[in-house]
Amino acid sequence: RDAMEQQETARRTREEGQDELRQALLDIQANREEELRATIQAIDTRQLRRVLSLLRSCEVIEVVSEGRSLPVALDASIRFSHLGKRCVASALHEKTLAFAQTLTPKDLLMAFSTSGRDAGLEEVISAAKMRGAPVLLITCDSHSPLAHLSDYVMTASNREQRLIEGSHAASLLSPNILVEVLYYLLRMVSLGPMARGSAVVLGFILWSRQKRGRQRRYRHPYSDNERQLCWESGASTPCTLCRR
Repeated sequence: RDAMEQQETARRTREEGQDELRQALLDIQANREEELRATIQAIDTRQLRRVLSLLRSCEVIEVVSEGRSLPVALDASIRFSHLGKRCVASALHEKTLAFAQTLTPKDLLMAFSTSGRDAGLEEVISAAKMRGAPVLLITCDSHSPLAHLSDYVMTASNREQRLIEGSHAASLLSPNILVEVLYYLLRMVSLGPMARGSAVVLGFILWSRQKRGRQRRYRHPYSDNERQLCWESGASTPCTLCRR
């Protein structure tokens, strides 16, 4: 009887531990979903159109960040490079500052800062504005000093304080989602509805031709020349006619 009671107590302890872990996972999921929802809903569509127009028309995009947001800046540089844009990003402050001093009004400076307070980025943004280049800032504080310097500000929501307390590394989820929003919108706009429809039709035509070609490959009369062509067409195994 004592052994059975011990087993029952151990089972209840395991179940309680699993319930606590499951509840913690649900809390994290709800928090992250709330952060993403708040970030998307806070986007100003009028400003978004102007930002997309700048990203499409600019000749060079310099992506800058210092500190914890640097991985987001490097990822943004790679993503926009895939769209055919000339992007420049560096982890060295001296290099980013030197390049910002060469920008023109036809270029764009994209800056990332969760706090919106960074002396190094303030120097880079000021140098770009002196050259007449527009500045886009992605930050969690739309009233920060860097936000007042920038021409366009996209706000990333932050809900970490509801999960943990004290000093911690800032989440990069919401700045990343803003980069993905810009990237996917540019991809969708660059294709356009007519281009997307044409791409689907072209893909179906190519697929149909390949299918008809495979069917014709195995339909031929009993002649040696046709059998030889069947082998030379790339078939891995002979058709039923060639086996005869």
